Amino acid sequence: ALGCSDRSGTAIAKALPDDFDFDYIFGELGVRWLHTGGIYAALSRQSQETILAAVKTAKKYGTVISYDLNYRPSMWEAVGGGYPELYARQLSENRRMREMIREAVRVYPNFQIVATTLRQVKTATVNDWSAICWADGNFYQSRPYKDLEILDRVGGGDSFASGLIYGLMTGQDPQKSVEYGA
Repeated sequence: ALGCSDRSGTAIAKALPDDFDFDYIFGELGVRWLHTGGIYAALSRQSQETILAAVKTAKKYGTVISYDLNYRPSMWEAVGGGYPELYARQLSENRRMREMIREAVRVYPNFQIVATTLRQVKTATVNDWSAICWADGNFYQSRPYKDLEILDRVGGGDSFASGLIYGLMTGQDPQKSVEYGA
């Protein structure tokens, strides 16, 4: 499967930090969770500045912050390309992903939860799919979905994050939350 992330001219790519009242959003309204990610950060210099302003303000109010380290080789080709072969091998190399997560939490000890989907791409419309989550020093893995037929790949990571976040926000344990995500 091949996607084209042509979002450079979109309104959100052109949004500036001053376009949002983050103190109102996180302070007065009390938004409890901010989720953003690498695709938004890759859109423009303005989007990078907007993410930084949102994260700083969210942190000031004690808002939970999550960041999707999603990577799209086509978006980053101008700065050296990608590692698509790593993503194609994720499911078969579950141990490697666990090692990467252990290293991330060693380097960034403030991480409370780290999660990722594991996808073995068989064809553009058939994948094996599961997810893992690290929390409190333990790993939790969803049940595997073998030969999952995909109608539209767009948003798979966002839907995973939504399910995981829902589970965590409603007080579910990490195992149940990673199952919701998967």
